[in-house]
Amino acid sequence: MVEKENYPAIILVMAAIFIVIVSVTSPTMANEYINSNAPDNSATVPDTGQRYCYDTHKRIPCPKPGEPFYGQDGNYSINAQQYELINQEGNEILTDHTSGLSWQRIPDTEQRTWSEAIDYANDLQFSGYTDWRLPEKQELQSILTYGNTQQPLSLPRINQKVGEAKKDNICAWTLTTRIFPSLYAKVICLGDNQGGISDKYQDNYVYVVRGPSLTYGKYKDNGNGTVTDLMTGLMWQAMEVRSEKWEQALAYCNRMDLGGYTDWRLPTIKELSTLVDESRINPSINTTFFPATRSAAYWSSTTFA
Repeated sequence: MVEKENYPAIILVMAAIFIVIVSVTSPTMANEYINSNAPDNSATVPDTGQRYCYDTHKRIPCPKPGEPFYGQDGNYSINAQQYELINQEGNEILTDHTSGLSWQRIPDTEQRTWSEAIDYANDLQFSGYTDWRLPEKQELQSILTYGNTQQPLSLPRINQKVGEAKKDNICAWTLTTRIFPSLYAKVICLGDNQGGISDKYQDNYVYVVRGPSLTYGKYKDNGNGTVTDLMTGLMWQAMEVRSEKWEQALAYCNRMDLGGYTDWRLPTIKELSTLVDESRINPSINTTFFPATRSAAYWSSTTFA
């Protein structure tokens, strides 16, 4: 049985506490494409693919600066995924040039236990490559598309018949294991783009990946209430503020002046997930740089479309 993950720190999108960030390139216009990838950043966070905007009830025209709900995910396209489909030796590989990762585009349809999934990935010889591996949770999350509920993955859906029948939610293994209890590992469930936990002896599907690992969390305290992740190039507010509703959280970020910057915004769900440190619990974040963070849920700018 796959259970929805009870996040101990900061990744859920349906709560009321929030942290804000700024991109290394300032967002200025609604629906403007912004590429915040700088040469020194080795772990670019891909865009979510969300293009529409919403209020608390329905889809709306994307708001302009100063209007209610401005600054949500649909207002910006940041580090849009750039895919290249390569057909090699009769097999298809999808390379995401934004993250630098390559994926087996049409994976095996057999379900496996966690250890079997690791062995399958490590032993796979595909398209002339032997360095395939099971992705970490944040790596598999990097190819999720949050703007299209019919096709949440950039890759083909596994077990299409089951997906069309809307039976069980299809989940895929990640290499990321839960600290306690260690009987469980993290999965990404493809029906609703949500993270979960699964007994390692349960059978789940496998997407394999190759390429440099996405590594986050090389922090620098800027000494002005902000923290920069040198891997992603994102700057974060170090201290959280009081809980707010989503509309007020968006507005707070838009008007904030901190560290000499005024281009703060609420992070996308992919950006927010880079703060999660899976080696820590209660809370799952580096509290040296983010003191007083609670074991609670934090807002993202991404709507559950």
